[in-house]
Amino acid sequence: MNLEERVTKLKEEIRSQMLSSHKSKYRWFLRTLRTFKYFEGSTRGELLETYYFLMRHVDDIADGSNPRNLPIELRPAYIERRINFVTDSKSPQDDADYLMLRCFNLAERLDLDFTRETLDILSSLHFDASRVGRNRIFTESELAQHFYFLDIRGTTRAALKIFREDPRKQSSLEDLARASRIYYNLRDYDEDIGLGFINMPAEDIDNFQISVEDIKDKQSPTVRKWIQAESSRGLELLERYKTVTNTAQFRLLTRLTLMLVYYGPARRYFEKVLKA
Repeated sequence: MNLEERVTKLKEEIRSQMLSSHKSKYRWFLRTLRTFKYFEGSTRGELLETYYFLMRHVDDIADGSNPRNLPIELRPAYIERRINFVTDSKSPQDDADYLMLRCFNLAERLDLDFTRETLDILSSLHFDASRVGRNRIFTESELAQHFYFLDIRGTTRAALKIFREDPRKQSSLEDLARASRIYYNLRDYDEDIGLGFINMPAEDIDNFQISVEDIKDKQSPTVRKWIQAESSRGLELLERYKTVTNTAQFRLLTRLTLMLVYYGPARRYFEKVLKA
């Protein structure tokens, strides 16, 4: 089995796993990947799809969502091996390595380099692998740095390159990226708590007087108050993004993706929370 055949099989396995476990959560995004391939061509479309499946696969191993469920104590070392593979990709040993090698081959065809972005995302996933199952509480600055590497320096820059945009435009999308992160953290609150992740900063726990027991219950009064405050903050970020960012600087497909995949879902969620 050659590299392309192996990666095609891996992607189908990851796709099936995503739809079987969280169909409503991922169905729309998977359709977006197919749409992008239709408009942007097979090579660029396959790169976006493969890169997404690569990071989804590694993320699911880091947090234990993958059915193979690597023991917690082995997950940080697993991510470290993937980080090492970024700069020395000669001997793939794992499914993620084959996915990454395919991404690098496709990127080379398009004269693109994702080394920095890949290292940023993997370093963030290493942070998750080191804290999963431990219910550790971090400061606002620690969580902000973690999500900055994951969402902005990593994911946003990589996506801009694939979408034929200047990656320096990442600064124009920081408010949207931060609002989207608030949305993901609130939407996935119960799932994250179940995995042993606490994405609520220590400062907020003190300010809202949230007890350890309350953290486990999304419906507790103190957590609900925090969720409403976070939703208001998310809406403020979206409003600032909409007011300050000149979206005309982006290509049409980029603008549609930003609106339909990121801005729209986040805004609807925040408004629903605040109306409840």
